[in-house]
Amino acid sequence: MKLFWVILILFPFILHAQGPVDGFMVGPGNTNLALSFSSENSTKYFAGTKEIDLARDLVSISLFASHGISKKLDLIGNIPVINGKLQDGGIYIRFLAYESIKESGKLSIMPAVGISNPLSNYATETADAIGQQATVIYGKLIIQYMLENGFFCNATAGYNAAFEPTPQSIVASAKAGYASQKWYADLWVERQLGIGGKDYRGTGDLAASSFKQLGVSYNKLGATLFYSFHTKLGGFVSGGYTFDGRNTAKASRISAGIVYKFLKQ
Repeated sequence: MKLFWVILILFPFILHAQGPVDGFMVGPGNTNLALSFSSENSTKYFAGTKEIDLARDLVSISLFASHGISKKLDLIGNIPVINGKLQDGGIYIRFLAYESIKESGKLSIMPAVGISNPLSNYATETADAIGQQATVIYGKLIIQYMLENGFFCNATAGYNAAFEPTPQSIVASAKAGYASQKWYADLWVERQLGIGGKDYRGTGDLAASSFKQLGVSYNKLGATLFYSFHTKLGGFVSGGYTFDGRNTAKASRISAGIVYKFLKQ
């Protein structure tokens, strides 16, 4: 099946969306560039797991790039700007470890590793904090099955090894969708479980002396719709909703962006 390029969920910052590594390889010598705009709004916040009134708005711009080093190896990077400030940039490597192609469809297994690091000295100790300013090493395993008719399903699990004092976390997601030369659409759910850590407004052993110590968990869902205007140019809209969690906003997000593909001649 010949695909244009399947858009990623392009918002890798800590609390508010899926990461930048999906289950579709770029292709040797190809490069994808994407520019996305996102607005997130919330009036509630999970202080620990207790829901409280706390309004918060985020506006972000994300520059994303991926390059196919070979058929089995991709290099991926992103630079996010949130509320006018550089946040945590990341670089990732995705490897196609196993692929089985049959008449009915294709099974792919892809491990991925990466690292993110703050790109500016943004504030972490105010209600306007845009992250925990932590260096994080990521490990993921992606399993995807794509039918010949374009429908696919994807399961991803990973571990986020944050440097002290930010707690570690485990993340898992599931996605189902459709991809063709012109269209891409998906529905996804994601769960992050923070391991230990402190709580916002916590007491006793859970009292935090810094927002960097907060243990962050969330449950969220979302959808993406992408359309290819041209062989090399496409656009997308997406949305997400964080509906439960720990030390995170109960938030809705809407995003839009453009994708340009440099094809190997």
